[in-house]
Amino acid sequence: MMTESPAKWTLNAALFNISQNLVEKPNFLMGLARKYAEMMNLSRAIPRPDLASCGYCLAETGEAYLLYVPGGEQVEVELGDGQGEWLLEWVHPQEGWITSSRLKQEGSMMTFDNPYVEGALLHVKKS
Repeated sequence: MMTESPAKWTLNAALFNISQNLVEKPNFLMGLARKYAEMMNLSRAIPRPDLASCGYCLAETGEAYLLYVPGGEQVEVELGDGQGEWLLEWVHPQEGWITSSRLKQEGSMMTFDNPYVEGALLHVKKS
């Protein structure tokens, strides 16, 4: 009777876990992309690097913004002249963490602190 060595079993288990992560992460990221595509009117959203200090901004001006903010940085975003409430959602794309909050607009230019050490997505939507 042949049995596999514990070392070989551990290696196979590790390879299986790596394979699962390689399958699950792209699925998670595609789901994330779909979520934000459904939350924004992509037919009206255009790249607007001039509206955010980070330079990475897809904007449906005055309604919704999707930004990439490099790790640990603050970002200033031009939200327009209107006053109102906004929904914020920070997403850590590597880990899948999501932090949500609401804010009352206090001027056209708002500053947000990236809560993650790594780069993150920031979705800002008028409520």
